[in-house]
Amino acid sequence: MAAGYGLRRPSFFVLCIGLVVATALFGAPIPLAPPVRWALSAGLLAVMGLAGWKAGLELMGASAAAERKALAAAGLLILPVALFALMPGFGPPEFADHARNAFRYPVLFMDALIVFGAMMLLHDVLQARGELLYSRLGFALIGSSTPLYLVWAALLVVAPRAVLAGHPWAVGPWSAWLMSFSDILLFFAGLLTYAATALFVLSMRRTQWLGAKTAAALLVVSLLAVLCLIIRGMDFPDPAVVFAQGYSIPGWIAGIPAVPWLMPCLFGLILIRRIAREAEPASAAMTAPVGLSAAR
Repeated sequence: MAAGYGLRRPSFFVLCIGLVVATALFGAPIPLAPPVRWALSAGLLAVMGLAGWKAGLELMGASAAAERKALAAAGLLILPVALFALMPGFGPPEFADHARNAFRYPVLFMDALIVFGAMMLLHDVLQARGELLYSRLGFALIGSSTPLYLVWAALLVVAPRAVLAGHPWAVGPWSAWLMSFSDILLFFAGLLTYAATALFVLSMRRTQWLGAKTAAALLVVSLLAVLCLIIRGMDFPDPAVVFAQGYSIPGWIAGIPAVPWLMPCLFGLILIRRIAREAEPASAAMTAPVGLSAAR
């Protein structure tokens, strides 16, 4: 294992860069031919998978039970963002682009399930470290948001399939009702996810997994996102209107379905880096009092 110490830090940075690139390519409307898109997706996923493994996930095979569960949670926390690599060039959803939407929303459906599983593991690990209040409240909120995400995604999986199949209800009054109902579901799902994130930040701070400045920054961002969503309202605005108004942009960004999962992804990166540092002989003595090994 000692031979891998020197690779962990550069691998961690490669993983971070890969996640940023996957997110940026997903959000940018770039026309890509299917072979190019699949080749790009495969390359990004391979790079991120290898980088994540060498950054610290490989320690799952040689760590104590607490570290193994924490690393499993970390891997799941970054996975939803890594799966954005499956959709390079998709950009914001265009409801006329039914073929892409028929692929987009099943991926987001899976992401919602993965986030729930990751937060469940994180909740278990935090409870094992003695933090019983904020982790329980955060898990209750993420458990409440997940069914809303799943129903929202399921509705939007059905919609493009219905259009492609030629069902008449898909283009009539039912279509407008479906979009309005899905907007309400998405609003509350995002609101609960941001609130759950804030509670997990408090829990991770109490267990000293987050420094004071990092925890304060993440807490402020989470609460600002909640405020932006509330000011925006339950209806997801048209991007053309949003960018014409300007002041609506923060609420629009906060309400993008994938955005609430970005901070849980940061939790995963923090866990990987902390556990990897504890495994390094040179820093083990310094980090043991505040790290996972102190909980053994």
